Formats: sequence, C-alpha cells, structure tokens
Amino acid sequence: MHTFTVIILFMTLWSILPISSARAQFIHFSMKVEPELSSNTIQNLSFGTLTPGSGIKRIEKGSHRMGILEIRALANQYLFVTLNAPKNLTRSHPGSNSQIPISLQASYNTSGNNDIHTARPFSGQTAWFRIGDTTTSTPDARTGWESAFIYIYGDMRIGDVPEGLYTAVLVLNIEYL
Repeated sequence: MHTFTVIILFMTLWSILPISSARAQFIHFSMKVEPELSSNTIQNLSFGTLTPGSGIKRIEKGSHRMGILEIRALANQYLFVTLNAPKNLTRSHPGSNSQIPISLQASYNTSGNNDIHTARPFSGQTAWFRIGDTTTSTPDARTGWESAFIYIYGDMRIGDVPEGLYTAVLVLNIEYL
C-alpha cells in the first residue's frame, strides 16, 4: 500500500507540471533614466563696479561675492573637475583691446552641504573627489543623489584702463568616472 501511494503521487505531479509550465509568466519592469550628473550656478562670481586705476580687488574664499556651483550626481561617484580660468578680462567694446589681469582659484566641498568652512582647495587647477562624504552626509533616500559644491574666488589688478564692461568666460570641466 505504501508503494502504491508513492507511485500515484508521482504520476499526479508529473501530470500537473507540464500544465503549470505552459502558463506564461510576465514581469512588469520600468525604470527612470537620468543623466549621470547635473550642475547649477548658485551664485555668480562678482567683482562689482570698480574704478579705473584702483589697484588690486580681491574676493576672498568665503566672501559673499564668490561664485558657487552645485554639482548633483549619484552618491559615491568619482568626479574629476578642471578649472579653465581666463587670465584676463577683456573690454566689451568694438575695436578695444583693453584687458584687466585676473587670477582665480577654486575649492570644493563634498559633504552635501553648502559650507565653505569644510571646503578643500583644488590642486592647481584640478580636483579629484568622490561625491558625497558618507561620514557627514546622507544621500537623498529616494534617489541616491548627492551634492558637491565648487567655490570660485580670486583677485584682479585694475590698472589705468578705459571705463566699460570687462568680461571673460570661466569653464569648469566636470568628468565622472
């Protein structure tokens, strides 16, 4: 009697398995694709209005006039940032070649908080860092994104130049690895 029961059970399972494996199985899948990083200018670097011949004008690290850029990327992502700073501001007047020498530096903060006091200076014109310092920050629990901040400051020497608007383009090249 015991053997008979086992055989019937085996035959019953055998006849059920092909039916259940014939049923289609579906998995619904969706995903949101976002760029690897984004950047946003929080505050422009501004030397303000200056007088010709006024000498050196300096914006110190931590000044309310320094430039601030926020970089958002996935937490723990490595970034390589290069500061391509101009050497001069050029007068925006047709036919003018007047220039004002400028020297810019940068620092970065990876804690996720816009806090200049924890910022570290670039090494020359470059910085290599992991976004999000896990000891002091918590990535956005919903997305895993974290922020780093770049601070731009420096000085210029205003010689005897004609009045006018002087401009230049500063480029921060951000690569993620």
